[in-house]
Amino acid sequence: MLLPLKVKYSQSYTGCYSHEAQAEDKGVNPPMVENDGVLYFPAEYEAFVQLVRQQVVLQLLWRMVIYDQERLKAETEQTIKAARIFHAYLQAVEPKIIENVKQVKRDLRQLGGQILQEKQEKHVRVVEARFRGFIYTQHFHNVFLKTLCEQELLAYLGDVDGSLLMKQMFV
Repeated sequence: MLLPLKVKYSQSYTGCYSHEAQAEDKGVNPPMVENDGVLYFPAEYEAFVQLVRQQVVLQLLWRMVIYDQERLKAETEQTIKAARIFHAYLQAVEPKIIENVKQVKRDLRQLGGQILQEKQEKHVRVVEARFRGFIYTQHFHNVFLKTLCEQELLAYLGDVDGSLLMKQMFV
């Protein structure tokens, strides 16, 4: 029997509008303990939530970069004058994103967590992840995820050395 627990958070806190936890075994204590009306999660729970969100964002960013690269290849210089430059920048950041996705997955495993599945619904992405024998469901708003992806992409683009990129493009 699963023990459903539901805790509401504000969107600005985690980017989620709800978290649900279910025990995989009925003999397991709930992940939070009520003490004087206050609910507590395990000490590493915040790190777990951060890593789940980061993995979701990086995987979405990776898909976005691949999609945009394909679109830029298809475009001619008639429609986008700087298509080659934009394409080169996206090619330069893709390996960095891939490496960071792998690192976040490793960090999540070391913490004892794992993303089980992601589903895209109309306005939210629903993510199920396991942490310490409990399955947590998190709902991320699409607008929130899009903003995080854009911020991450800007950070990656800021790390690209433009002069080195130009030398690679014109050699």
